[in-house]
Amino acid sequence: MRAPHSPVRSMGREALVRLTQASWPGNVRQLANVIERSVAFGVSEVIDVEHLSDVPVAAPGRAWPFAEGERVTLRELSQTYTDWVLTQTGGDKRRAAELLGVNVTTIYRERRRRDRGTPDT
Repeated sequence: MRAPHSPVRSMGREALVRLTQASWPGNVRQLANVIERSVAFGVSEVIDVEHLSDVPVAAPGRAWPFAEGERVTLRELSQTYTDWVLTQTGGDKRRAAELLGVNVTTIYRERRRRDRGTPDT
């Protein structure tokens, strides 16, 4: 964790909805930067929508993939976004990695961990 003294432990549902429905014209790095700033400057345990800064305008037509009231970790959010990008690229891991701003080995490593049920470290 980059902000070990931050009180932030989770994100509120409205904040997650806003993040997942936003238009991210850059790549996943832009999303990661918004989340990191929210955690680093957070003053409470839960990041609420009013704590988010620099979130692009929502893109229409994307449904929230989690159940009403379900608490979602940042890791789950990241995995869901990665899955969505892979769907958009037709499963092309190299293209997805390019769009996500990560090395393709990161996607393969994440998939291998998920398939084996191994927790991320």
